[in-house]
Amino acid sequence: ANLEKKADNVKITGQIRASYRSGDNSAHESYLRTRLFLNGAINEDWTYTGRFQNRQYFDNESGDDDLDLNWAYVSGPIGGVKVEAGRQDFVKADVVDNRGDGVKLSYGDNVKVIGWAYKASSSAWTNTGNGFFDGGVEDGDRVYVAGVEGKFGVVGADLHYYKADTAREQDIWELALDGEIAKDLTLRGSYFYGDSDVNGYDGDESGYLVGLAYRGAKASKPGSWGLYANYSDRPMSTFLEPTLFAGGYGVFPSDMIDGDGYQGFDAGANVTLAKNIVAGVKYVDVESREGNTDDQTIWSEVIFTF
Repeated sequence: ANLEKKADNVKITGQIRASYRSGDNSAHESYLRTRLFLNGAINEDWTYTGRFQNRQYFDNESGDDDLDLNWAYVSGPIGGVKVEAGRQDFVKADVVDNRGDGVKLSYGDNVKVIGWAYKASSSAWTNTGNGFFDGGVEDGDRVYVAGVEGKFGVVGADLHYYKADTAREQDIWELALDGEIAKDLTLRGSYFYGDSDVNGYDGDESGYLVGLAYRGAKASKPGSWGLYANYSDRPMSTFLEPTLFAGGYGVFPSDMIDGDGYQGFDAGANVTLAKNIVAGVKYVDVESREGNTDDQTIWSEVIFTF
């Protein structure tokens, strides 16, 4: 009986993603990413989560790969506050997408107050050497997030504040709204205001994003599918590392730095081929707001979960 009790104490799950990317301003890239998740019960309230990740690259003869433990954090309540502390992903997809060492705090249910603080431990951006941009969020940079997130009837409303102690020394405000405007059709929109203390930056301070999403693939429901599209106009001051670029879907042309950010759209579709097998494709078409560079990227993937 004791052995059976302990056997349920740790759960191992996994995900395999095969992906391919092709862009106008980047080399083709394909790799297989394997993730193993470890979830263990510490006591009735606290849990431990770990994640091992391996990537096997198929774009060169050596078949380079890497392996690391990139999640290791504990979760549980302190009073009425939910706490997640340790190495984990810190993602507010339209502004920042980093992995780091830090803490997430949240309080409330229908209306939540959140607070994040972390030191970045890995960055998906390539250091450009530009004085303002300087590679986005570099290893060791500190980022702080505070916000209020709520649902008011059919409308979701989030207000976030970001402070980044990076080369760009940024303060960003984000107001995001979303709601279902027809059956299975969701409209969202965000306004961004950003400020930088870096000398010499004289770009715009306001940006926006609008998007539509119809349905969506569910791994547990074969045949389910979804479509989405977003349009963005974002000066450099209004983002750190959005998932659109940090996630590998798009390439950030260097001219966009001098061109004060980017404008353009991304669109995609996903479908559940069989239970726990989801395929997706994304197309990204962006250009510098004031420069002469544009980039088109297509990303395809198949994700297996177990």
